[in-house]
Amino acid sequence: MRRKGLWGIGLWLMYACLFGQITGTVSDETGAPLPYVSIYLKGTTTGTTTNLDGNYELRIAPGQYTIAYQYVGYTLVEKDIEIGDQPLRMDVQLTPQATLLNEIVIAADAEDPAYRVIREAIKKRTYYRDLIDTYTCKVYVKGNTKLTDAPEKIFGQDVGDLEGALDSNRQGIIYLSESISDLYVQRSDVKEVITSSKISGDDGGYSWNSARDMGFSFYENNIDLQRQMVSPIANNALSYYRYELVGTYYDNENRLINKIKVIPKRKSDPTFFGTVYIVEDLWNLQSTDLAATGQSLQVYLIDTLHFRQVNVPLKEPDVWGSFNNTIEFSAGMFGFDVKGVFSAVYSDYDLEPTIPDGFFNRVVLEVLDDSNERDTAFWNEIRPIPLTSEESVDYIKKDSIQLARKDPIYMDSMDRVDNKFGLGDVLSSYSYRKRSKQLYAQLSSPLNHISFNSVQGWNSAVEFNFQRYANDRETHGVYGGAKVEYGFSEQRARADGFLRIDPSGKTWNYWDIRGGSRIRQFDPDAIELSSNMFYSLFLKDNFALFYDETFVQVAHLFEPTPGIFMRGEVSYSDRSPLSNTTNYSFFKRDEDYESNDPLFPNNDGPSFEDHQALTIQADLIFLLGLKFAVRPDIRYGVENNGPRIALSYTGSYNWLGGDLSYHKLAGTISDTWEIGVGGELDWYLNGGTFFDVDRIEFMDVRHFNTVQTGVSTITDYSQRFLLLPFYEFSTADTYVQAHLQHNFNGWILDKVPLFNELGWNLVAGAKYLKSGDLSDYAEFHVGVDNVGFSFIRLLRVDVATSFYEGQQSWGVRVGIGID
Repeated sequence: MRRKGLWGIGLWLMYACLFGQITGTVSDETGAPLPYVSIYLKGTTTGTTTNLDGNYELRIAPGQYTIAYQYVGYTLVEKDIEIGDQPLRMDVQLTPQATLLNEIVIAADAEDPAYRVIREAIKKRTYYRDLIDTYTCKVYVKGNTKLTDAPEKIFGQDVGDLEGALDSNRQGIIYLSESISDLYVQRSDVKEVITSSKISGDDGGYSWNSARDMGFSFYENNIDLQRQMVSPIANNALSYYRYELVGTYYDNENRLINKIKVIPKRKSDPTFFGTVYIVEDLWNLQSTDLAATGQSLQVYLIDTLHFRQVNVPLKEPDVWGSFNNTIEFSAGMFGFDVKGVFSAVYSDYDLEPTIPDGFFNRVVLEVLDDSNERDTAFWNEIRPIPLTSEESVDYIKKDSIQLARKDPIYMDSMDRVDNKFGLGDVLSSYSYRKRSKQLYAQLSSPLNHISFNSVQGWNSAVEFNFQRYANDRETHGVYGGAKVEYGFSEQRARADGFLRIDPSGKTWNYWDIRGGSRIRQFDPDAIELSSNMFYSLFLKDNFALFYDETFVQVAHLFEPTPGIFMRGEVSYSDRSPLSNTTNYSFFKRDEDYESNDPLFPNNDGPSFEDHQALTIQADLIFLLGLKFAVRPDIRYGVENNGPRIALSYTGSYNWLGGDLSYHKLAGTISDTWEIGVGGELDWYLNGGTFFDVDRIEFMDVRHFNTVQTGVSTITDYSQRFLLLPFYEFSTADTYVQAHLQHNFNGWILDKVPLFNELGWNLVAGAKYLKSGDLSDYAEFHVGVDNVGFSFIRLLRVDVATSFYEGQQSWGVRVGIGID
């Protein structure tokens, strides 16, 4: 340890001797500090950025330099300096950029001169988008998210201080992280390698910052921000924006800069507002200062999302690249107000790198194992954006809290407090923790599981779950649980449980063991039990049809190669029919429920005979376009640009007492296509066939997902029919179904008066089913999604029509997204 410390001090002294330090504050004409000012050595991308307090630090080798201070909307200042090995302080004051309008008399009906500039920029958009075919650079990203206000309670529960993050004013930083990445770009391929990572309060963690996410480019037609937002210089930008030439000015290199105000034509469109600075004759973006509202993003938690970008010349005459990108946001919900700033500084561009073949693959973000091992001295010397005083305190405070909380004595004391049983645990659930062992358990109250159906009557359950993680990152381990359920009218208890063994956090590879006794719907996806309870109690409709199953099941899922998943399952079950045991409802008490028989609703007898089933299932899933982020503790998908293909085999065998014998092959292909500002098109194609069927029971045939009820908690119909009756088209024969659904994402309704203020999205779809020997079935539907107010938008309403055997039917479906 001593040798390592001396070696680190020696490197630091060597660095200090070779490099000089410039510090200072950049302020505006009133003396107020300016954050995010780009400061760089003229002619290079070596530089820094001021922090939230306007302070900066710049370390460079001794010599003579010209330092540029550039801030969007302000006059660029250049300072000639000579730096030695002694620190130098240089405070700079910037003034708003004075602009001159062309001395042209413009008639009232004449076009603003800004349009000429914008049209030229649109013509050169693809040129600049594709100009730098291949390059590498380094990117420093700092993310800071702060609660500016927080309630003391929410829904009656104490919020607390969020593990020390909040001060007495209910304010505090909840996320502070820094990262340094190597960014590699080759045509449409982008790969990031995070070489250094730091998180406040988590010295063993890995930053969630991403240079890839900071690399927004307004040379693209659309910027993907929940919605596809239209760039102010997109091909179709003139349909979405108005422009005003604020003025022109010459920069320090005598380039004429056009300052243009960007104004959305409709505030509900996917548009930005703000200012762009375009270089005359080159027609490139010198810098941008643009923002989007929560309404235009259709993310109603967000107030504004602000983008600032400063570009600098990399190579004459017209090769420019990002020097500093900053994203700010403000949001609020339930009394929580949040502000965040993520800023990226780019340096060390290489426009002619040598990138080996095969370097670009399905891993687009890699975090090195030792990236979180950099010490404080490293970060103090390397970070281009100095910490604010608040950030420095946050690192010290949270690191101290972390050390305390890692102490076994502290963890045990916290466990003793948290593990006390109280009245609230009876009403909701009781949680148990053993932090030093990464053990967590929860026992839920029967009050959380109250339900009703005509087979069990009123019923409830007690559920126990636990997690035993293998590391403090909680990425893998052993998980388990058990449930005991009792039906009061049926006067019967059932119990089942599961155990999952997940030995690896980087790949999908786990075993599932399940068993016990349970009540199951013939089609487990037929109807949500909460919806069925509502219809039973209020309308005397019984849609959930059940059978009894005592079972044991073993399954294994693994990932032989990234993007390909294999799953195998073997189960043995003893199944028995069930009948209604109650006629209770709030209304229509003199009427009877239909029987618990999916084939014969008026049948009072058993719907099938007792039997045993030995079933084997094998699934193969391809995510052809899936790209990954790989961290030392986990691997996860970050984008999917291809279809999902699934192949499945299911067979039941008359071995070991099994009574059934059949085989089924099935396949599915589905995808979501982005149609720019036109929304998303979901398509789903599924088909299969049964063969060698000696005996099969109704719960094993192919059922089709539908929403037969007028109101449900389902709002995604991309793989569901809307009017198809439950079980009527179920088959043990050949079948094929197709679903097509388009969400216009505001593209149409944003342009309709009155509707454009509501933030609703038009949706439409078509569906087809061929099931065995039955006639073709088709549906069409149109509706509105994202219905609600403020950030609470839970409703979707559709009108649907179906065609079957020459008959047309109509229906309305209301989805409430509360699941």
